[in-house]
Amino acid sequence: MEWPHPSDRRCRASLDGVHGIELWVTDGTEDGTQLFADINAGALRSSPQSFKVAGGLLFFVTIVPDDRHFKVQTQLWVTDGTTEGTQMVFQEPGNNFGYAIDNLTVLRNRLLFTAPNGLDADGFSNDMELFSASMK
Repeated sequence: MEWPHPSDRRCRASLDGVHGIELWVTDGTEDGTQLFADINAGALRSSPQSFKVAGGLLFFVTIVPDDRHFKVQTQLWVTDGTTEGTQMVFQEPGNNFGYAIDNLTVLRNRLLFTAPNGLDADGFSNDMELFSASMK
């Protein structure tokens, strides 16, 4: 998904062979394309997806992968287009086998989303609930 960056550049998920799939920003040229946020440092991917623009902010879901056990932990992030304005909003309490934060929907000045709010005996996230995030 493309999103208007404050400098008229676009953000997207991409891979460069050094970093995992991360958030990149581009002006549409090779020289104007650079890594915006290496959320999971180095080659470990964060695989941003489920992009939603609301109130001039970009919300997106990432993963913290555990490839050894074939599971992930999902996180909701927001950015205003600056490194300083990029932060995690929510992290699921346990692990899952896929993206557990879902259904990102804008309603007035809130971002609504569904996510797990509990853990089972094996440490996997469960008990899906509706959450909201402010767009301040």
